[in-house]
Amino acid sequence: MSEITPVNQNVMDMDTLCQNAIGLIRYARGLTVNHINSIELMTNFTLGRWIVEEQQGGNDRAEYGSRVIEKLSEALTTEFGHGYSADTLKNARKIY
Repeated sequence: MSEITPVNQNVMDMDTLCQNAIGLIRYARGLTVNHINSIELMTNFTLGRWIVEEQQGGNDRAEYGSRVIEKLSEALTTEFGHGYSADTLKNARKIY
Protein backbone atom coordinates (compact mmCIF):
# COMPACT_ATOMS: atom_id res chain seq x y z
CA MET A 1 0.00 0.00 0.00
CA SER A 2 1.24 3.50 -0.68
CA GLU A 3 2.49 5.34 2.34
CA ILE A 4 -0.21 6.97 4.43
CA THR A 5 0.80 10.16 6.14
CA PRO A 6 0.31 9.97 9.91
CA VAL A 7 -2.07 12.52 11.34
CA ASN A 8 -0.83 14.29 14.46
CA GLN A 9 -3.22 17.17 14.28
CA ASN A 10 -7.00 17.25 14.57
CA VAL A 11 -7.45 18.38 10.99
CA MET A 12 -5.42 17.03 8.11
CA ASP A 13 -5.09 19.09 4.99
CA MET A 14 -7.30 18.23 2.03
CA ASP A 15 -4.42 16.96 -0.15
CA THR A 16 -3.36 14.48 2.53
CA LEU A 17 -6.94 13.36 3.05
CA CYS A 18 -7.41 12.79 -0.69
CA GLN A 19 -4.10 10.95 -1.10
CA ASN A 20 -4.79 8.72 1.91
CA ALA A 21 -8.29 7.92 0.62
CA ILE A 22 -6.95 7.12 -2.86
CA GLY A 23 -4.23 4.89 -1.40
CA LEU A 24 -6.72 3.06 0.80
CA ILE A 25 -9.15 2.40 -2.06
CA ARG A 26 -6.36 1.20 -4.39
CA TYR A 27 -5.09 -1.13 -1.68
CA ALA A 28 -8.57 -2.53 -1.00
CA ARG A 29 -9.23 -3.05 -4.71
CA GLY A 30 -5.95 -4.91 -5.08
CA LEU A 31 -6.85 -7.21 -2.19
CA THR A 32 -10.29 -7.79 -3.68
CA VAL A 33 -8.88 -8.79 -7.07
CA ASN A 34 -6.44 -11.22 -5.44
CA HIS A 35 -9.19 -12.81 -3.35
CA ILE A 36 -11.53 -13.13 -6.31
CA ASN A 37 -8.81 -14.79 -8.39
CA SER A 38 -8.10 -17.26 -5.59
CA ILE A 39 -11.77 -18.08 -5.17
CA GLU A 40 -12.24 -18.58 -8.92
CA LEU A 41 -9.22 -20.90 -9.00
CA MET A 42 -10.55 -22.95 -6.08
CA THR A 43 -14.01 -23.08 -7.68
CA ASN A 44 -12.65 -24.28 -11.02
CA PHE A 45 -10.43 -26.84 -9.29
CA THR A 46 -13.44 -28.18 -7.39
CA LEU A 47 -15.60 -28.28 -10.54
CA GLY A 48 -12.83 -30.18 -12.30
CA ARG A 49 -12.50 -32.60 -9.40
CA TRP A 50 -16.23 -33.21 -9.33
CA ILE A 51 -16.32 -33.89 -13.07
CA VAL A 52 -13.38 -36.32 -12.94
CA GLU A 53 -14.14 -38.12 -9.67
CA GLU A 54 -17.92 -38.16 -9.54
CA GLN A 55 -18.98 -38.22 -13.17
CA GLN A 56 -16.01 -39.94 -14.79
CA GLY A 57 -15.20 -42.35 -11.99
CA GLY A 58 -11.62 -41.07 -11.88
CA ASN A 59 -11.05 -41.80 -15.57
CA ASP A 60 -9.63 -39.23 -17.98
CA ARG A 61 -12.91 -39.21 -19.92
CA ALA A 62 -16.43 -40.40 -19.33
CA GLU A 63 -17.62 -43.32 -21.45
CA TYR A 64 -20.43 -41.22 -22.86
CA GLY A 65 -18.13 -38.53 -24.27
CA SER A 66 -18.41 -34.87 -23.45
CA ARG A 67 -22.16 -34.83 -22.76
CA VAL A 68 -21.48 -34.28 -19.07
CA ILE A 69 -19.46 -31.16 -19.83
CA GLU A 70 -21.96 -29.87 -22.38
CA LYS A 71 -24.93 -30.41 -20.05
CA LEU A 72 -23.15 -28.86 -17.07
CA SER A 73 -22.07 -25.91 -19.22
CA GLU A 74 -25.66 -25.31 -20.33
CA ALA A 75 -26.97 -25.46 -16.75
CA LEU A 76 -24.29 -23.15 -15.33
CA THR A 77 -24.57 -20.68 -18.21
CA THR A 78 -28.35 -20.56 -17.78
CA GLU A 79 -27.97 -19.90 -14.07
CA PHE A 80 -24.91 -17.61 -14.00
CA GLY A 81 -24.39 -16.27 -17.53
CA HIS A 82 -21.08 -16.32 -19.37
CA GLY A 83 -17.95 -17.89 -17.90
CA TYR A 84 -18.96 -21.55 -17.90
CA SER A 85 -18.47 -22.64 -21.49
CA ALA A 86 -17.61 -26.25 -22.32
CA ASP A 87 -14.01 -25.14 -22.94
CA THR A 88 -13.85 -23.50 -19.49
CA LEU A 89 -15.12 -26.70 -17.85
CA LYS A 90 -12.63 -28.80 -19.84
CA ASN A 91 -9.88 -26.53 -18.54
CA ALA A 92 -11.27 -26.91 -15.00
CA ARG A 93 -11.00 -30.66 -15.45
CA LYS A 94 -7.38 -30.26 -16.59
CA ILE A 95 -6.57 -28.03 -13.58
CA TYR A 96 -7.67 -30.86 -11.34
